[in-house]
Amino acid sequence: MANELCPRCGVARNMVIFSTENKSIDTDGKAVTVVTKNYQCEVCHTFVRSEEEKILAPT
Repeated sequence: MANELCPRCGVARNMVIFSTENKSIDTDGKAVTVVTKNYQCEVCHTFVRSEEEKILAPT
C-alpha cells in the first residue's frame, strides 16, 4: 500500500489503489492499453490522486 497525505484527514494515511485497464487505438493506429490507478484514503475514502500509464501492445 502507498502512504500519502490525505487532504481531508490532514495526515499521512494508507491508500487503497483501484486499477482499471482500457484498450484503445492511439493516433498512429497502434493498439495501446491505458492503465489508470486511483488512490483513495483507507480511512475516509477521499479521492487523493490518479495516474495513467500507456502500454503499447507487442508488435
